[in-house]
Amino acid sequence: MTLSAALLSVLVSGAIQTATPQVQTSPLNTDEQDDYQPTGAPSDDAYRLDDVVVTSARPRGSVQGDIEPDIVLDAEQLRAYGASNIAELLTALEPLTRSARGRSGGGPVVLLNGRRTSGFREIRNIPFEAIERTEILPEEVALTYGYAADQRVVNIVLKARFRQTTAELTGRAPSQGGRLSTEVETNYFSVVEGNRINVGLEYEHDTALFEDERDITRAPGSQPFDLIGNVGGLTAGAEIDPALSALAGQPVTLAANPGLDNPSLADFAAGANAPRTGNLGDYRTLLPRSDETTLNASIARDLNATTKGTVSLELVDSASFSYLGLPGVTLTAPAGRNGSPFSQDVQVYRYLDAPSALTRDTETLNASLGLLLDGFISDWRWTLSGAYDRVETDTTTGRGFDAAAAQAAVTAGTLNPFGALSANSFTPLVDTANSVSSGGNLEAVLTGDLFEAPAGDLNSTFKLGVDTRDLTSESTRSGVFSERAIGRDRVYGTANFTLPVASRGRDVLGQFGDLSFNANAGYDEASDIGGLVSLGVGANWSPIEPLSFIVSYTDEEGAPTISQLNDPIISTPNSAVFDFQTGQTVLVTRVSGGNPNLTPDNRQVIKLGVNFRPWSERDLTFSSNYTSSTVNDAIISFPTITPDLEAALPERFTRDATGQLIALDARPLNFARTERSELRTGFNFSTPFGKPTPAAAEQGRRGPGGEGGPRGGGGRVMEK
Repeated sequence: MTLSAALLSVLVSGAIQTATPQVQTSPLNTDEQDDYQPTGAPSDDAYRLDDVVVTSARPRGSVQGDIEPDIVLDAEQLRAYGASNIAELLTALEPLTRSARGRSGGGPVVLLNGRRTSGFREIRNIPFEAIERTEILPEEVALTYGYAADQRVVNIVLKARFRQTTAELTGRAPSQGGRLSTEVETNYFSVVEGNRINVGLEYEHDTALFEDERDITRAPGSQPFDLIGNVGGLTAGAEIDPALSALAGQPVTLAANPGLDNPSLADFAAGANAPRTGNLGDYRTLLPRSDETTLNASIARDLNATTKGTVSLELVDSASFSYLGLPGVTLTAPAGRNGSPFSQDVQVYRYLDAPSALTRDTETLNASLGLLLDGFISDWRWTLSGAYDRVETDTTTGRGFDAAAAQAAVTAGTLNPFGALSANSFTPLVDTANSVSSGGNLEAVLTGDLFEAPAGDLNSTFKLGVDTRDLTSESTRSGVFSERAIGRDRVYGTANFTLPVASRGRDVLGQFGDLSFNANAGYDEASDIGGLVSLGVGANWSPIEPLSFIVSYTDEEGAPTISQLNDPIISTPNSAVFDFQTGQTVLVTRVSGGNPNLTPDNRQVIKLGVNFRPWSERDLTFSSNYTSSTVNDAIISFPTITPDLEAALPERFTRDATGQLIALDARPLNFARTERSELRTGFNFSTPFGKPTPAAAEQGRRGPGGEGGPRGGGGRVMEK
């Protein structure tokens, strides 16, 4: 908390962002122009002007460009989602903001008052009540702000004045089945004409959820482990002892251990071919115990009449602890010795009552800092942003016990494998992994009009950035230490141009409605990959007022992330997977981490979209989007296990002599080609019902910004 307090003190003492709205007044008529005296030249007679109405071609906080929002939700409509802050609101809006064009299904590009932000940390805790409206726009709008057109855009417009302090205590628990979650959160937010302060502190604790709390029973594995134990032949399916088979009246390949120090053949005959099946549900977690503390702060201020600045900070300390079952050991009992009644050596399969020996403990520290400067040079808007983040993760995995020392004791006759066993007789096995990821970037974006064409201005956006990232990882698996390090330095740039060619408002080819074309190109030079190129074209056409079409095509190359290349290798025992070959859910050792052999992919995406709002006075919108993606050398997380996948990648699967799946390498890989097509069609309808209270009616009359007029403008009196 000392570090957090110090960083907050630095933030609070600094200067930072907000927008300076440009106000247009209604033009004066001829008589008013004759009487008008500019400031600095007072007339002898003071007089009172008529009310000046503030107007704007677009609502306050709208995005740049000629593409209208697909959906606009005002404060009353947003209230139905029941969110308490922007992070929760975006989760609730996910069905409307999902895009089929992204590489990893990431969230949308989020703008604040039509402007870029210093990062999601800046806005995630802004309270819901501070939002005036939310606009959801197509992916093509992202190009205007220097982003790739692979994410939808959400523009959140805040009220002009708002202040709120909140404290929240939340508890969640199911009606049955375990898992208790508690959360304590406090937040302060203030905005006055764009100057913002936002500070939040949050702590969340979740108890572990065990399999037995949800009545889950796993099928026994190929080796019949149990706390009391079972006995089998030296090889799978082999007869234990002819004398035992004769006593049981059938060939015996498995038998339940009676749990005695000196058992007889008759004791084993009682459990012949009826082995015990230990259930790990009491010792395996479906969801881990977890704790997370988050400190979030951002400050935004006007630096001068045209420049704004923002500083944002986030510190996250998280930990999770999972139980993976009970450790199993296999001991060979020599014939006729150490309590064994058998005439030949046998295998004894035992679980040890030591759940702490098979666990996963993960701790993560995450710190990120963002800076943003935003301003105007003449009619051009510029943005300069920088960020730094560091994430350190420590993972400790208990893999059970090494039975070598215990086996030596059994062979020497000092340890009885059929009686009580203590974990102290075995050597614990522990894997460790540590990864540190850090990086920073500096990015400049310039947006403005290059020249005026007959149908409208040629709008352009230029972005230039540098980025550096480092990932070091080290791991110890089965006593073998490995260490890897990778760094990536990038220089990248993009350019986007949008040219209107038909305009109803300017009466240029008005019979075609409003039509504009855009083209964009980007180049990314990565130190460990080389040059990557992206190209795109598109068109936005509105033949009539309520109807619009968007078509676009992109061809881009993308590099694997350094995490995909260099994450530490981690083995997780007793991971449940469904094996299509046997039709069973089995427990395997799952290997995860980075794959240094990944190569860049190449993606081509075609999108066709239509948006229709039949009645301007009703909030009803129909939309349909078709997206077709083809990716060569696609980078894919390991998919669902199928026989075809195993046939194609046999080296990723390990089976025992009986064909039981026992290990799986689930690190990412390149697929030669993937194809995906998606058609999403739907409508959004919103209407108020019931009678508003007088206070609500007054608020609606004055406007959600708390100032006069429907969008924060209104009548005012000027005296000279």
